[in-house]
Formats: sequence, structure tokens, C-alpha cells
Amino acid sequence: MAPPIRMKNEDLNEKQPDEYEEFVNSKEFLNLRENLDLSPLAEQYHIASQYTIGTEFKMAFRIRVYDSYQLSSQEHLVPAFVYPGTPKIQLPVFKNHLKISKLLRKRRSPKQEIYGSVTLKQINHMLFAAHGITENIFLRTYPSPGATHPTEIYLVVWNVSDLNPGIYHHNLIENSLELICSKKTEPKDILATHDLWDNAACLFVFSLELPRTTKKYGERGYRFALLESGHSSQNLMLAATELEIQACELGNYYDNILCEMIEADGIDHIIGTTVIVAGKKK
Repeated sequence: MAPPIRMKNEDLNEKQPDEYEEFVNSKEFLNLRENLDLSPLAEQYHIASQYTIGTEFKMAFRIRVYDSYQLSSQEHLVPAFVYPGTPKIQLPVFKNHLKISKLLRKRRSPKQEIYGSVTLKQINHMLFAAHGITENIFLRTYPSPGATHPTEIYLVVWNVSDLNPGIYHHNLIENSLELICSKKTEPKDILATHDLWDNAACLFVFSLELPRTTKKYGERGYRFALLESGHSSQNLMLAATELEIQACELGNYYDNILCEMIEADGIDHIIGTTVIVAGKKK
């Protein structure tokens, strides 16, 4: 397979709006489009994690083995992190009345600079939506693949009332925030492009402890884990919409820096996505 051809930003920036239609119909563009393809690694992953006729029996057997192991062992029985010995900020029991249809119509990602602080109460509201327990540790506010719950949530706090700047972990078992690092950071330390986010209140980091899911589902568990972080982050943004807080999902974070901040190895424990938030629009 020929290596992919990547169009450079300047190739597009040189084109004027009135030349766009002519350009996309040109031989140059058609040749580029024919040669664009998935990277070899992406192809290998999607092939390795596909369901095909015959592989469903292997998956069913794997799930039976995993479930039997869970019944006979305490390992990974509670899918949640706890940081013992860290300072904790206890969060109140949250009650809400989300009107989902109205929130779906109102939710928008901001396209301009966001700024302003948020409160600890608002943080609690969003955490319940994104990472809350509804009945027990396995039944939460978002769907999870086989109740394996690979998602953990961390907060990089810059401007939250009643909460000192630092990096916190959401302990959903105790419904508290665990301070794991008091080091001062700025958005520019974490985000590749940050002009719109320099005055944000905090960054929610959705990490994934992949073995919780891949032990049950194999390579396909990686897909499932990413889906879960998407469900969880969408819940958070809908809660932010209800609070009239600005929220935007971001993928332009530096993986290695965020992993170092939360002590993730970037292999078994990875970053799934992030959501940045700030106060109400003025």
C-alpha cells in the first residue's frame, strides 16, 4: 500500500473562496483525494477489532471466561480509582431535574473566547451527570460496556470558587474530589491551541483504564471504552447547558503532559477526551 499523501494547511490557505469550487474539481485535488487513506496503524486496529462471521463465538467465550473470573476474584471488581491519603473535598448529594429535549436544542460549543469562574456546586452538578452513581457502583448516569466502567474523571482547576487550583480526581465511591497535585498549571501548558481557553475555569479530563474493558472484550474493548467517554462527556455538556455554563469538548491536548499530570502510563491508562468549561456568558 502506498503511503498516504497529506494536504498541508498552506495548500488550502492559498486558495481564495472564489477559487474553491474550481479547486475541488481540479485534477490536482482528485489525485489527492484518491491517495488519502487511513494510516496503517488505524487499518490494523480496525481489522483486529472487527466482528466477522466466526469471531463472535470467540468473543462469547472470552466474555464467559471473564465473567467467571470476576465471580471468583476480587480483582477489578469495583471499577473505580481511589487515592488514599489525599486531601478530600466532600460533595453533597445531588438532585436534578434535567429537561433533555430543551437541553439538546440549546447545547452549543462556544466559538469565541470563554471566561469566568464556576462554583463547586456547579462542578458537582456536572460531575453527577457525567460520572454519577444512580443505584450502585455498576449502575451510573451513562452507559458502560458490560458494566466495566473504564472511565475516570480528573479536574484541572484554574478558577473555581471554594476550590484551590490544582489537579483533582473524582472519587465517585465517596462522592468527593481528591487533590492529587497542587502544582499550578495554565491552559497553554496542556493545549496545543489555547487562545480561546486561557481564561477558562477548569478542564475535565476523561481518562480510560483500558484493561477493565479489554480483559472482557479484547481489542474491540478499545472501541467500547472510547464510546463510553463520549457518552460521559456529552452528559457533562448537557448539564453545563442547563447551568448556562460555557463548555467545549477538546481534542487538542498534549497526551504526554496530561498523562504525566494524572500519572497515567498512556498505554493501559490513557486520555479519552477533555471538556473545558467557564462561567456564564455575559
